[in-house]
Amino acid sequence: MKYTTLDDFESSVLSHVPGCPLELIYLQLMKVMIDLCEKTNIWQEQMIPLTTYATVKLYPVEVPYRARLCFPENVKYKGKTLSKLNQSEFDAQYSDWRTKTAKEPTHFYMDEDNLIALYPIPTTNEVQSLTATLILKPDLKAREVPEFLLIQHLPTIEKGTIGELQKIPGKEWSSDAWQENKRKYFSDLTTAKIDAIRQGAGGGLRVKLRGLR
Repeated sequence: MKYTTLDDFESSVLSHVPGCPLELIYLQLMKVMIDLCEKTNIWQEQMIPLTTYATVKLYPVEVPYRARLCFPENVKYKGKTLSKLNQSEFDAQYSDWRTKTAKEPTHFYMDEDNLIALYPIPTTNEVQSLTATLILKPDLKAREVPEFLLIQHLPTIEKGTIGELQKIPGKEWSSDAWQENKRKYFSDLTTAKIDAIRQGAGGGLRVKLRGLR
């Protein structure tokens, strides 16, 4: 995946908030892009298939440098979709969920530290049997973001960023226009979410996750 810097976003925002410090613009750009990704699931990447091992329950999910995991979806074992439960649901439905073993898992939950936990714990070794689609968001401290955000979502990011900055009271760049910019931003979020669902179904947005560390 190609990346771009925040400089490519900053110039179009600065003209609407004259006098606003660049670091504040960069911070708000990142917050808006994180919000966009969290609410629309537009950043999707295929996890590198993991080999599962007998009696091993937990499997690490690696995400690209500059990214954070929102959640995995379409988690599959040997092509079969696993049902997701949280630990409270496991407690209510499966008293043996911490230790039960079987040839193949049927469910999973997310453990701490980006670990996929399988239930039941598999009893055989299976090469590249665990797959998933990763829903990602930028790291708040990153200064580089996926290029598709610039190419496909620049107007949305601009509106959200400008609106949040104009909303700050008592600044030379403060403006009542923030309400209209935020309204347009939220409207764009709906469109982006619909597009992400369509692209996810057709594979249009998803790319293979490679080692980026």
